[in-house]
Amino acid sequence: MLSLTQDTVDDSATVRVITIVTLIFLPANFVAVCDPPVVSSLLLTRTKSVFGMNFFTFQTSNGSGFQISKQFWLYIVFAVPLSLLAFGWWYLLIERRKKAKLASEMVSRQHKQHMRKIEEV
Repeated sequence: MLSLTQDTVDDSATVRVITIVTLIFLPANFVAVCDPPVVSSLLLTRTKSVFGMNFFTFQTSNGSGFQISKQFWLYIVFAVPLSLLAFGWWYLLIERRKKAKLASEMVSRQHKQHMRKIEEV
């Protein structure tokens, strides 16, 4: 039984790590991806994302190898706050669940103490 409990704790930690990594990269991916399929209320349409990844040029006109667009800062301005917002929302949900669990445990303890007092009488 102890082994099963340890496996469950390990799985929970793994899921938490996957969640954090997803919360960091998914908003930035949403901002960068070009032409995702979106299902509207009636039909399947194709829309543009906020930015296409046209921030990098691998072969410039003068023959040099790699150039970053001057507007790359816009990607950072949108991607970082979205990632922080997603992570903050997740953190608030986790904290709210912890508080609810503690409150539930406290009520349960109080109920058990009350029942013991009744049994003693």
